[in-house]
Amino acid sequence: MASKFPGAFQVPGRILGTLKQSSESQSVGLLLEVQNAPAGLGPGARVPVTLLTEQRSGLLLPRDAILYDESGAYVYKQLMAKAGDDKARYAAVRVTLLVPYGDGWLVDGVDDDDNIVVRGAGVLWSLQGVGVTALDDDD
Repeated sequence: MASKFPGAFQVPGRILGTLKQSSESQSVGLLLEVQNAPAGLGPGARVPVTLLTEQRSGLLLPRDAILYDESGAYVYKQLMAKAGDDKARYAAVRVTLLVPYGDGWLVDGVDDDDNIVVRGAGVLWSLQGVGVTALDDDD
């Protein structure tokens, strides 16, 4: 299939994150890692790109929300309150790390309507101790 951009070619790369500064002439600034870059595409190069990636589904969480033990990654989610109980309760839920994205991870294993602890997950872990038992979330 012919490209609609003359002289266009594909170069595999990895997105490291977004740049905090961009100009009015660009919609977003990305920092890309390109192994074996072709001539003319070096550090600091500014080129228009079209990102091609496979479609993925999951929930994007900040890195601080994700904890690890010998069995893998997990997060804390808030449980539904029981009738007449006003205490907040949390449970560890196993997640699968799909792909790093900026300052976070795209994960599988939680739903977009789950209340995930994104700050203070380490505090919950320390209150429960080292022997955290994670729940399998089949909801």
